[in-house]
Amino acid sequence: QPEPIVAPVPPPVPVPAGPTFAERLRSLLDLEQMLGANWLSKIGVAVLVLGVAFFLAWQLRELGPSGKIVVGVVVSVALLAAGIWGERFERYRILARAGLAGGWSLLFFTAYASHHIAAARVVDSALVGFALMLVVVAAMVGHTLRFRSQVVTGLAFALAFATVAINRVDVYSLTANVALAIGFSFVVVRMRWFELEVLGIVATYLNHFLWLIPVIAPMKGKVHPFPEFWPSAAILVLYWAIFRASYVVRRAEDDAPSTLAGVLNTALLLAVLKYQSARPELAFYALLVLGAIELALSRLPNVRRKRMTFLVLTSIGAVLIVAAIPFRYAPEYVAPVWLLEAALFAFLGIVTNERAYRRLGFLAGIATAVQLLAVPSARLLGARMGGGYPRQNEWVLGAILTAAMLAFYAAAEWLPRRWAGLFDDLDRRMARYLSYLAAVMGFVAGWALWPASGAAVFWIALALVVAFAAQRLGTIDLRIQANALAAVAVLRVLIVNLPKADARLVTVSIVIAVAYLLSRWNGWPAVATWTASALVALFAWYQLLPISVAVAWTIAGVVLVEIGLMRSSVHLRAQGYALLGLAFARLFVVNMNADSARLYTIVPILIAFLYVFEREHVGLFAWLAAAGALALLRFELVDDVVAIAWAALALLLVAAALLGRRVFLHIGIATAVLTLARGVLHNLYERSWFPPPANAPRWLFVAGVSALLFATLPFAFRLRRLDRPPAARPLRRLFAWLDTRPEQILFFIPVVLVTALLATETRAGMLTIAWGAEAVAVFLAALWIGERSYRLTGLALLLLCVGKIFAFDFWSLSLRDKALTGMIVGAALIGVSILYARKREAILQFL
Repeated sequence: QPEPIVAPVPPPVPVPAGPTFAERLRSLLDLEQMLGANWLSKIGVAVLVLGVAFFLAWQLRELGPSGKIVVGVVVSVALLAAGIWGERFERYRILARAGLAGGWSLLFFTAYASHHIAAARVVDSALVGFALMLVVVAAMVGHTLRFRSQVVTGLAFALAFATVAINRVDVYSLTANVALAIGFSFVVVRMRWFELEVLGIVATYLNHFLWLIPVIAPMKGKVHPFPEFWPSAAILVLYWAIFRASYVVRRAEDDAPSTLAGVLNTALLLAVLKYQSARPELAFYALLVLGAIELALSRLPNVRRKRMTFLVLTSIGAVLIVAAIPFRYAPEYVAPVWLLEAALFAFLGIVTNERAYRRLGFLAGIATAVQLLAVPSARLLGARMGGGYPRQNEWVLGAILTAAMLAFYAAAEWLPRRWAGLFDDLDRRMARYLSYLAAVMGFVAGWALWPASGAAVFWIALALVVAFAAQRLGTIDLRIQANALAAVAVLRVLIVNLPKADARLVTVSIVIAVAYLLSRWNGWPAVATWTASALVALFAWYQLLPISVAVAWTIAGVVLVEIGLMRSSVHLRAQGYALLGLAFARLFVVNMNADSARLYTIVPILIAFLYVFEREHVGLFAWLAAAGALALLRFELVDDVVAIAWAALALLLVAAALLGRRVFLHIGIATAVLTLARGVLHNLYERSWFPPPANAPRWLFVAGVSALLFATLPFAFRLRRLDRPPAARPLRRLFAWLDTRPEQILFFIPVVLVTALLATETRAGMLTIAWGAEAVAVFLAALWIGERSYRLTGLALLLLCVGKIFAFDFWSLSLRDKALTGMIVGAALIGVSILYARKREAILQFL
């Protein structure tokens, strides 16, 4: 056998050893070298510069202003000289560059102090002082750029900003920030050090904010005008202009890295302006002008080539313009202006083929919708819930909401189709959001314009228009909105319109009609039509008298069935059936108990059932019509006559079955059974305590019933079917027998009734004779008709008589009754026997 193959064992993977003690010690030495040689030098220079700055601000009478300036210049020059000399040597280069940064920052502060610090003021002219600072900044920029080091340049400007922040005096001392901002922006653009730009922007606005704190803080939250307000605002705008110019002039490849600085510049400007806001009425103009300038800058050719810069400036400008409106107008009028701005941006986006403008327009539209819902609509809701109705503003808000709805639908559905090539996936997604917001605006508009019953009409009409547009445009979003609007309209009808009688007739009728029409375009016709039909039922319930509701339901049901047949709609026919079923149930709850209006309200309903049966051939409605007719006869006639009327109805139904409507035969049989029960239980045994009409004997009524039931037999013989095969199951076999042999059940029913009549109306001594006579009559009729079951019935009655004779009569009757019974019954038996003998061949023929 070959040896099994054993997989080779992989060699063990060597575990890397941790750093040795010598390597750990060397890393600690490197950290020590970095702290000692690099950071300590920068920290030391910073401390030295700040110390000299404090010294220059210190009012020493011995030195005087000129002496302090001389000291500052000397120390600055010494630091610069040491830095220039040490920068040539590799070992001292880090320390030398720190000295250069400190020297230039100290020299700038000395130039700043020469005018703005009283203890060192040697220059009286503010313009000369500012020019002197610009000269120092220019020299600092020119010299530090030689080293191309962000650390050196950043440290120099940071120290300069820090010295100005520590020794801030009046508002005009903030011009030092302006000079530093100019130099800093030049360095950033020239060297493309955009990470440093954020530091410069933050330092500039932070210095200004620190100067404002002692001015604003004592006002304790209620800022009022102060003398330095306008100079401070002008200097803040100057900061923004410097950094914005730097942002605009940079090259296209520097577009993306400087985005944060572009946004931060405007954000910090607005934050500081807000902090010193002593003139709130000027906020509108400030935001509007600033936003317009930002938008104008975004249209510069140089900016258009830089996509990110263009987007930043455009977005900032749009936001500022939109934000300006609430500072000028009341909340009710903010939304219209925003809506116009949104439309303007969307229009510019189409004209200039610039998607940024279109998206800003969409965002402005969303902001408009949020403002409309959060402020004026919420106030109106609160007023209505509190019981107040500011009607003077309702129509204004409703008009604004309607305009917003139309604008949103145009932007969402028309623009993307008219200029399809300009819209990408994101644009279409935003357009979808606007489409749903348009539906929300329409919903709130209807509620604002019509606080009572009219809102449902507005919503259902809007749903119809939106559904029609959805059908034409083929969009599922509009279809969803249409159904949502229709749903809230129906809910409004249930809660408000139906209980209010003043406007119910008009408003609910309109909602029902539009709901049926909506089924053509809403995508779910069954839901719409079923809802409308339910509203029809409720509307009739609320609007009409109780006796008329069933009639109205019947008319509506017939109309729905007819329309369903015309349009081949199963749902409409089913709704008609449902209304007819409700009408049938209401007959027994209301109409049957209305004595004065029972006849003329029920008969039309029964005729309608028969009409629907003829149109649809649904046997249920024939049964309902018959059940209603039986109940109507029961309530309308005298109790003793009801059985006769039912028997006549059974005869009429069986006769009508010859017209090809076999269901009438089935109903006639059921009516005959009910008639038997009525005749036996009421007319014979459980009579009312009221006397019969005209003192007529009860046998007369039962005899009439029996005669009418016997009259159905000629029609039953014509309707029987002898060739139908029997059904398999017992219950089906019974129904099949009743359907194929109606003459059987229709014969036995009156026979049983006559037998019961004889049992109740004949005295005990003559009962056997009466039954015997009945048996002979049945037997003779059976021979004439030729029906075996009838002959067997006659024989059974005779045998019943025989049994009764031997079981009861011979033991309990009087002698006369015994004789009469024996003779008559015996004669009957002999006569029947003779008939059997004479008609033997005929009888055998029927077996």
